Amino acid sequence: MDYELRLYATAEYLERRGTPTTLEGLREHYLNYYIDTALTADKLDDATSLFPPMRRSVSSTSIAVQFAATMNHAGLGLLPVFLSEQYPTLAPVLHDQFAYTSEYWLVGREEALRNKAVHATVRALNDAAANGNWFIPPFDC
Repeated sequence: MDYELRLYATAEYLERRGTPTTLEGLREHYLNYYIDTALTADKLDDATSLFPPMRRSVSSTSIAVQFAATMNHAGLGLLPVFLSEQYPTLAPVLHDQFAYTSEYWLVGREEALRNKAVHATVRALNDAAANGNWFIPPFDC
């Protein structure tokens, strides 16, 4: 499934730090994203290649942690659109200048599909990907 990563921030963060109007303006902001040395997906590593050097606020291998840091005004989050669009408290940042497309893969052993729970999960993920009907309940922040 293809998906887009885009920049988001809370209004409180943007009021405190200002809203960037260019990619170069990102230099003055903090980024919540993956740990550079722990990132094993080259595609995700490439997502920040168009940015100037940015200070990291929160770095984590967990998208839930990155999301929580962004929701708690710790910086700009480079987050999946399907997650972020569910939260009106997140404001798009530079959406007219930046979007990065990546993909999710579901990989497993064929015999795992014999397990009813695995089969139901795979079916639900395939349906959501086909219909674009994602809902992820709010994280406790």
